Amino acid sequence: MNKNYIMILILLIIFSCSCVSAETMVQHTFGHDFTMLVPEDSNFEKVEGEFYNDLPFEEIDYVDDKNNIVIGYINDSMISEENVDCNYDELFKLMNPDLKECIEYQENNVKVLEPKKKSDENFAVVGLNQNNKTVILLGNDANTLKDMLSSIKFNSND
Repeated sequence: MNKNYIMILILLIIFSCSCVSAETMVQHTFGHDFTMLVPEDSNFEKVEGEFYNDLPFEEIDYVDDKNNIVIGYINDSMISEENVDCNYDELFKLMNPDLKECIEYQENNVKVLEPKKKSDENFAVVGLNQNNKTVILLGNDANTLKDMLSSIKFNSND
């Protein structure tokens, strides 16, 4: 009988923790391009062309310094489902030049590259490509980035 109460208590704790984390995300609109859930305390600022000026396409970046999250958005037919993985790999190498290896996997339609060596200086790269629209997130917490990118909704006016 006591085991049942303990199991119920454990399940309630797990359920309440998952509910709390879900409540810390809020819907945010990124220009006329897309919306997605972001950490409630985030403050994204738009910076155009600041990070990779030598790219042959326009990239729009949003930066949240408080949570160490960078969002890159590209809407260009040069980026496709076939070649986007190479871009994720190159970006991971740029952000983590001292790392030789990463953990690479796919969750639904989200590509994830996580550094094997965890630290505040090593960033995870999470990306999604849909109909020539690419969104790449960089940050310390891969789970938060995956949650954000899984919630994305592209606006149809593109």
